[in-house]
Amino acid sequence: MATSSHDLAKIGMEAFALLKENQPPQVKHVTPRQAPLHHHHNGREVLDCYQAAKKFGGVVIVEHRAKRMPAPQTAIRKLF
Repeated sequence: MATSSHDLAKIGMEAFALLKENQPPQVKHVTPRQAPLHHHHNGREVLDCYQAAKKFGGVVIVEHRAKRMPAPQTAIRKLF
């Protein structure tokens, strides 16, 4: 039994050596950098939504939610 376990260890070492030989070299990946921002001012004034609505005769509809809708009480009772 000792010879077969010795042979098995030898075969395993040879197999890992072959795998290491045939492994391609490690490639270092370069982290891409963000390009610097360039601001181009073309002389025109920027309109916000309220000015655009007034200029073109439109309407601005804004929905503000102060907080999330409360969960139904039945769902809360099932958790406890």
